[in-house]
Amino acid sequence: MASTYYTNLLGDDVVAKGFVPQVAQPGIMDAMIRRLAGFDLHETVILPENGEKLVGFAAHPSGLAVAMRYLVPAAEYDEAGAVTDPETGLTFGDLRYTETQSNRVFVTVECLDGFKVALSDGIKRIVKP
Repeated sequence: MASTYYTNLLGDDVVAKGFVPQVAQPGIMDAMIRRLAGFDLHETVILPENGEKLVGFAAHPSGLAVAMRYLVPAAEYDEAGAVTDPETGLTFGDLRYTETQSNRVFVTVECLDGFKVALSDGIKRIVKP
């Protein structure tokens, strides 16, 4: 959700009542809205500026399908391999190269990915009027 909309939520009367310690856990703590109406909230400043006026979105995990794979590099590296997150199944490539003249080590993490809307009802866009 865009920063200005996230900040405005903090001033909402209903949301403000969530700051009462007996009510807050785990929804609102330290002036941060962690959950609201069953959704995890994440503030962002990187929503694209286009004609759509997008300020955020609500999403269920079924709303987006992501596929990732590791490609074996053609060049030689000190180390190269796939790293897969056991919780999400997302796979990244890990490359390490040492430049001996300058005694520097370069580490690169890369991914080859694709995504697609899975169940369109799983994502709802929030746009400003």
